[in-house]
Parts: sequence; structure tokens; C-alpha cells
Amino acid sequence: YKNFANHHPNYDVDYLNLQEGPELFKNGTFSGVADTGSAVRGSVTSDQEYGPLLKIFGFVSQSIVNEKLRIGPNTVTNEGAIFKLSSVPGYADKSKFQISANYSGSGEIFITDGTYAEKIDLPHSATEIPITGSFNPPINSLTQIFFRTSLSKELYLDNISVKAIPDI
Repeated sequence: YKNFANHHPNYDVDYLNLQEGPELFKNGTFSGVADTGSAVRGSVTSDQEYGPLLKIFGFVSQSIVNEKLRIGPNTVTNEGAIFKLSSVPGYADKSKFQISANYSGSGEIFITDGTYAEKIDLPHSATEIPITGSFNPPINSLTQIFFRTSLSKELYLDNISVKAIPDI
């Protein structure tokens, strides 16, 4: 027998109507985005149609093809695109986020702030399959999501979604 007389729920949380936070990755379906030679920019600007995405190591191996983000084929390992959570208004006060996407090809999604690191391996798939992961990195301005692949490999991503998860 347990006595729950001293247990009090958090009355500030509406548990029945708990909602995920806003979408942080802009236009993750790449709907209406024309095929491009480069899917990244040198810096984040507010007029970007999707993402925003930045280069990894300055190489350009990212493009938009048939309304999908294409990474590779690469001439170096771990090449791709970076999505900086700190570039999105409203993320600074969040500590958890969920990422989901559809992918084909092979690669990984790598989350880091320089100290904290986690990844989702994306083993080769000839057909598009969905993936989802939730992460709780330390809160700081260095948190980044890397979409990357290996030497001579290709990775296609669509329906990319990054959402804040409320703390309860």
C-alpha cells in the first residue's frame, strides 16, 4: 500500500492537450523548390525557402532534386549539410527536440554541440523509409544537426521535420 497524499501533479500542464512545439525546419517537404546545384548557403538568411542549411567543411555536395534534399556523392567522408538549431527563433528556450524524415540511400543524422553527440544511422535502402528520433541535448547556441553520408555514397531526404518537445 502506497500513500499518494503528498503527490501533486503539475497544474500548469494540460496533460490531455499537450502539443509539440513549432516546426523548426522550414519547408522540409521542399515543395515548390526548383532543382538546385547547391542546397546550402554560406550564411543563414531569413529568405531561404527551406532549412536553413549550411555547408560542412565548405564542400558543396548538396542539392535539391525532385523536391528532395540530395547529399553526395561525396569526395570526402562525412560531407553534407548542417541545420543549426540556434538559427531558429524560439529554440533557445527548448531543451528537447524530435526529428523525423523519409530517406533513401545511406548516411546518418548526427546531432552535436561539440561535447554532446548522438546519431541516427541510416543503413542503405533502395526505397524511401521513415525515421524518427528524440533528443535531449544540452541547451546552447552550438547545437547542430548534420545530414551526411560517406565517400561515394548518396542520401536523399524528404519530409524533414524538427520540432521542439515541451518539458513536463
